[in-house]
Amino acid sequence: MLIRPIQYLSFSRKLNAIPQKDREQIEWFFRFLSWDTHFVLFGSKPMGFCGFLEQEPPQEYRSLDHFEDFAYRFMLPILKLNKGWNLWKKYEHLFPSSRFLLIENHDKSRSTIIFMINKSEFLKTVEENINDFRRILGNHITPVILLEKCQRSKDLISDVLKNNDLLLGILLGFGKHNAQLFFRREQIMGRSKSESLSLNPKKLLPSSEFLSLEEELDHINRKLGNFCNSEASDFNQILLLMPSFFADASDPETQQLKIEYEKQYKDIVKRFQKREFLETVLWQYCH
Repeated sequence: MLIRPIQYLSFSRKLNAIPQKDREQIEWFFRFLSWDTHFVLFGSKPMGFCGFLEQEPPQEYRSLDHFEDFAYRFMLPILKLNKGWNLWKKYEHLFPSSRFLLIENHDKSRSTIIFMINKSEFLKTVEENINDFRRILGNHITPVILLEKCQRSKDLISDVLKNNDLLLGILLGFGKHNAQLFFRREQIMGRSKSESLSLNPKKLLPSSEFLSLEEELDHINRKLGNFCNSEASDFNQILLLMPSFFADASDPETQQLKIEYEKQYKDIVKRFQKREFLETVLWQYCH
């Protein structure tokens, strides 16, 4: 008979103490969260996030008799996530984590945004790109200070990162080169929030190697494509896909990221063949 470590037995008792109905709702939440954050929880991405609606379903749609409305049927899983998140907050004290953070933010559209941060990867990534973070956020910034700001903030993207697509892309694990290209494209196309919110916008000039902004934009658009052009190579039980973002496939950094994420993908799928979904996620989260 296999004798499990005391640490795991204690974990298992905590998990089994949660009523089955609540466990199902919490698992629903973590399954949705996992689409972007499994490479944070089990891999090398510094940060990931998901969002869902906060409001309750309208009264007329709370009966199964009214589920003929396709739009509502599409929205129902997202609406259920609010309940799963609130239930997790009820039980999270049972599963403290020293390695990961789950941070709740809200936006003006009454959506909840949940960020998952891998602390060690976050600190490492900020340190590697500290000049960019200091240039945009101030010379006082250190990896630890930035992590603390993120942990306290209720509007991480706007308040802490100043709506800067370069910094956000770096922290989401897209690679600095890809984040720079995306930021520059958004800047040229006039959709960069940091530019549009400026009280004294400066005239945007093309980079030195280009004669016009149109030429530079065309160059960026030809460079950027989908990071992963293929779907998952197997029908894994957790429906895991490779990270999805715009990337320059010819860049060495992108090629290295692809090697790393493909390796992590295989490792993650293998992990979930050994244990149940929620058990696997929470064990990794708190150990």
